[in-house]
Amino acid sequence: MILPDRESEKPLLPLAHSPAASPPSSRGNSPPATYKLDRTLVEVARSWFTGKRRVTTLAFVAFLFVVAWGNAGGRDHGPRYHWAKFGGGGGPGGYWGPGPNAMDVQRMQNGGQMGGGHPPPPPGAGQEWNGNQEQGQGGQGAPPKPVVEEVYKPLTELGKEADDVYKVGDIDRGRYKAELEAFIRTHFPPRDWDEKDPHSLLNDMRRYFPEPAKRFNERLLPPIPEKLFQTAPTEDEHLKKQQETNSFTAWHPGLNITFHDDDVANSWVLQRFHMPDEEPFQPHVGIIEAWRRLASPAILRSDTWRYLILAVEGGVYADSDVSLIRPFWEWGDNPSWNGKRPVDYRPPSFIVGVEADVGSREDWHQWWPRPLQFSQWIIGSARGHPVMIDTLRRIVETALSPNFNRKDSNGHVMSVMERTGPGPFTDAVLRYVQSQWGKTWADLRGLGQDGWRYRGEKGGVWGDLKVLSITGFSPGVGHMGAEDITHPAAMAQHEFAGSWKGDGEDG
Repeated sequence: MILPDRESEKPLLPLAHSPAASPPSSRGNSPPATYKLDRTLVEVARSWFTGKRRVTTLAFVAFLFVVAWGNAGGRDHGPRYHWAKFGGGGGPGGYWGPGPNAMDVQRMQNGGQMGGGHPPPPPGAGQEWNGNQEQGQGGQGAPPKPVVEEVYKPLTELGKEADDVYKVGDIDRGRYKAELEAFIRTHFPPRDWDEKDPHSLLNDMRRYFPEPAKRFNERLLPPIPEKLFQTAPTEDEHLKKQQETNSFTAWHPGLNITFHDDDVANSWVLQRFHMPDEEPFQPHVGIIEAWRRLASPAILRSDTWRYLILAVEGGVYADSDVSLIRPFWEWGDNPSWNGKRPVDYRPPSFIVGVEADVGSREDWHQWWPRPLQFSQWIIGSARGHPVMIDTLRRIVETALSPNFNRKDSNGHVMSVMERTGPGPFTDAVLRYVQSQWGKTWADLRGLGQDGWRYRGEKGGVWGDLKVLSITGFSPGVGHMGAEDITHPAAMAQHEFAGSWKGDGEDG
């Protein structure tokens, strides 16, 4: 068959056409049908392999060759794909696309990437879609959405290490409350979780989780009682600090002071938190069992005692070497008020002071367990406050865990700071603050001398927790923005005697 010159022929017909639409032959007579078909196919081939279409055609052929080479095994270069069904099961909801072959799947299971550094295929690639994971329109299964990896952004310039040191826990208020309820029911005697008693420890704790419309109502949230609690190894040790104790009674004549030495504290715990005799002994349950495990060093019990007595009694705890600078009733005031409280002022139910705020200091972990931490040498708390209950929960659950006294690879056990000290206490404070008002540890850095307390924009709504600036309980320390003891923000002064450090712990 001899083809005419390309320049002299007429344009080719579309591939899809009817015989009636075909133009008459230039030769006068209609050629046979077979001739028309042969001529059409040849001209299509010529048009795709000449001129500008040649590059597109060759690229398409090369693509087919690469796919065939990869499926055949090829060399270990680049991705190797096969065609697989994505989504939809056997219905119309799916689509077809390249998926990983067996070698790529094995590599991904071993933690590696697919050949050539390419990212893995989308979730579900090469698998049948069950139609239940996500429903599209008309009840048809939809393909899985691509997984987007979130890039972690540290809260401060100290980086992720500083954020990770905090063990805040679940901040959902419902689950937070349920966890504290379960802790009280499990480890406290029945009288503390008596549902019918409106003044049981359980019901006192629940006051801080009311309905949103009743949050921070003064009727529901009591002030801190004017009672002082102190402890020391012996009564003689306590008498040596009589001058500091007298500073409290100077401001509060007739102040109710409770002092426990080590022996009295032990007797009080065994009596107050005794479980009923009829209940079978459970070695991993109860305040008393945790207390037994906290026998040494003695600071572990000293820390735990202050949290226990504030939780079930309410009041102010202070180390025996702490002096009172201003009375309890001024602790909730802002220095900027100049003695004139707002008319809608409500006293806080919990008061804590900043102990350390390291700023941008990168060596903070050599000195403090947290880059921002709160002091626990003096604390003011109403009975049943969630911060006290949560602090105890952390200490008790840690003490009852099998690894409590287990040494690490360097021969060290968990430090006092992390077992009962400012570590778990700070985490408990931050959990409450973040759960109730959405503030993280980074939001409480660099506080001014007024400290921080939530207050509603329209007035009349006050948060029940007050955070004092570092001047509040650490005036005169000479760093981190602390002012002198004469500053109106200074409430109490700690002498930092550190007697506990000689009891088998150097931190």
